Amino acid sequence: MLTACSDDGTTVYPDVRQLTQAVDKAVAGAKTAGFTTEIAVGTVQTKGQGQLRLDATTALVTTMDFYGDPLEIRLVDGQLYVKVPESAQEGDKPWVRIPRDGTDPFSQATGGSIDQLAQQNDPARTLEQIRTAGTIVSSGAVTLNDTPTTHYVLNIELAKLHENLPAGLSTEAVTQTEGEATGFPLELWLNAEQLPVQVTFDLTPILLAAGAPTNSAAKITTAYKDWKAPATVEAPPAEQVGDLPPPP
Repeated sequence: MLTACSDDGTTVYPDVRQLTQAVDKAVAGAKTAGFTTEIAVGTVQTKGQGQLRLDATTALVTTMDFYGDPLEIRLVDGQLYVKVPESAQEGDKPWVRIPRDGTDPFSQATGGSIDQLAQQNDPARTLEQIRTAGTIVSSGAVTLNDTPTTHYVLNIELAKLHENLPAGLSTEAVTQTEGEATGFPLELWLNAEQLPVQVTFDLTPILLAAGAPTNSAAKITTAYKDWKAPATVEAPPAEQVGDLPPPP
């Protein structure tokens, strides 16, 4: 199938393969971006902002609200670092390395893996989720925050994601809702260069399948800006980094 153009010249891709190939190419060429994130579950909202750099792997830094304290997370060269809130710091090492298995106290406190939380802002990860589990439901030209975009609505099939789940979801939680929630909507807005402007994961169907009240909602929204602008994403100084203490 061939790509189509709307009346305003916006490119519209008819299938997931062509869509992800175009965005992959655009993102790889841009290499850097800034972003803001909002996670809303019921009446609880968490906001964050950061920068990312796309080389062989994605490196990113993000600062989020954590029970009233700023929580800074860095993902560099496959290693995850968290800056401990000042009220919980011990000694002269404000940073700790975080295991990427989601069993550490920080991950448990946020209700999911810190690794998931960091990678949620990675457009390459979103594209992989779309590529392996997505189906385009609708598409068309819309204006988002004064920016002309192509807006895609996709359905993401849970069973095809395997362990590549959005932040806050575990394989155990998905198993518990099996048969009740088979997927969830994902919305993607692209600019004229096929770069993401905004991505929204609507996890409400999974929340409802888990027994939440019918008026409950759960959404993760990441807005991208400043593509190609300089981005400083480095690991913390080694002398400031400690390891998490072993569990009791």
